[in-house]
Amino acid sequence: MKKTIPALCGLFAALTLTLTGTSEVVAYPEKPVVIVVPYKAGGNSDRHTRLLQPALQDALGADIVVKNVAGAAGTVGAAQVAQAKPDGHMLAMMPIAPPTMQPHLRDLPYGIDSFEPVCMVDNNPVVLMVNKTSPYKSVQDLVSAAKANPGSLTYGTTGGGTVPHLAAIGFLEGADVSMKHVPFSNAADVMKAILGEVVTMFIGPASLVERFDVRPLAIFASEAVPMFADVPTAKSEGLDLVFSIWGGLFAPAGIPEETYQTLTAACAKAVADPRTTEAMAKIKSNADPRIGEDFKSFVLSQYELNGRLLGKADLQK
Repeated sequence: MKKTIPALCGLFAALTLTLTGTSEVVAYPEKPVVIVVPYKAGGNSDRHTRLLQPALQDALGADIVVKNVAGAAGTVGAAQVAQAKPDGHMLAMMPIAPPTMQPHLRDLPYGIDSFEPVCMVDNNPVVLMVNKTSPYKSVQDLVSAAKANPGSLTYGTTGGGTVPHLAAIGFLEGADVSMKHVPFSNAADVMKAILGEVVTMFIGPASLVERFDVRPLAIFASEAVPMFADVPTAKSEGLDLVFSIWGGLFAPAGIPEETYQTLTAACAKAVADPRTTEAMAKIKSNADPRIGEDFKSFVLSQYELNGRLLGKADLQK
């Protein structure tokens, strides 16, 4: 007797269960993927997410929805993703502070182990800069002056516990000099202070060098950066220092391995896509496809380094 269609369907379902060990096989992604940006629209994290969006949609084969969730220095959006279902359909595009700095500064509903780093998207080394009329033409000029006049030189930052502050602490520690800290609320105000010779130096985003026409003395990168080929690295100036303002994709901890691998592969492809690299270059941002385990190791090292420097500045919770 011929088997009926329902019987054949049942047989097929049973065979699927036997071969896969599950009664439901769902391919990821099965719906749009939300990327939470923990800041207002228009900032660097938002801009980088939207530059990556077209290539990532194609690589992942799903719509990407960018959702801005601002508040509490990026920790509100970060917490939302940390507490989301770990199925790969909600991710975070976070810069350095929410995952590697804020957990040292305050009690939060998440920690460094609440996330699974997926891939780095941008990595922009900071630059030590001074006024063009400054007598300091090199890092050694600046260090020599600081040693000859302890505490008389000043450095500006965008506030205590920020990347420029930690980079400056690292610089002072490495050069074994002391300078007076002058905090400001934003980079534009620091640059005005540099141009007005209110502060001696600032260590901040490389994009500010051209915008404000200041003198770069060193870039805090592990190797020469093509966009700033004429600027020596801090290492070449005798200081083994690497500091950058970076951003990357993070998933909630507990994401299935297969889903994680799909995400890392898609992100690697999207970051290397010419649409992404060309768009990043136009805004003087450096695309850096640090993927999977490589990015995980990097994030952990940043967490440990920033914790040590925040402790040195007496800023830990």
